[in-house]
Amino acid sequence: MSVDKDSSLDSDSSAIGRPPAVRERLWALIPEARRRAFVEHAAIWLRKGVHPEDSIAGRLLHEGCSPHDVDLAMQDVPEAVEAVEEVDAFVPVMAPSGPLLWPFGTPGYEVGKAPAGMIGERLQSVCGMTPEGAAAVEWRILRAVARDPSFVVEDVANLRFLGCDIGPSHLAAVAELVEAEGRSVEADVRSRQAAGDATAMGWIDPRDSIFGAFESFS
Repeated sequence: MSVDKDSSLDSDSSAIGRPPAVRERLWALIPEARRRAFVEHAAIWLRKGVHPEDSIAGRLLHEGCSPHDVDLAMQDVPEAVEAVEEVDAFVPVMAPSGPLLWPFGTPGYEVGKAPAGMIGERLQSVCGMTPEGAAAVEWRILRAVARDPSFVVEDVANLRFLGCDIGPSHLAAVAELVEAEGRSVEADVRSRQAAGDATAMGWIDPRDSIFGAFESFS
């Protein structure tokens, strides 16, 4: 993704091929006439440690691409599970505070141009992502957590099975925040179920399942 004077960026945009680091389904969402600008954008942020797919996904959302289409494109993941890279900076454990941005059983919120919570702020400060890029990745993370909080609490790497495959270094940077978010969603949906909230009834509490009951006696 490097850019130099001999780069193909100097040629017509239609001649620009898909970078190896960008999956085909995500590349296909970029209008052909805009591919030059997207490659330049990804190259700039690659130098700051941002994976090309994350910067491209954020740019697509910023330019009005459907979050659903971007989410589907990012689900096209390789079968091999990448090892999580270590993050240089030590980050203390911090639990999300305040009302949940994406409670279970709700449509959530519209992705914006800046992070809406602590997960996005961490991605921006530790990983050097742009505000819009961090907001886009945060949106996908919170959506995945709301789909199955207990699955995420079990292992934050399970995000990839819930439609949110992010780079290993980015996952490592926010892992404890994501786990804390999952526990917050669990607590919220349990209290809503106890209060008879119909929107919370679609979640099956693992503590009430036959497997959860078996584990409690083991």
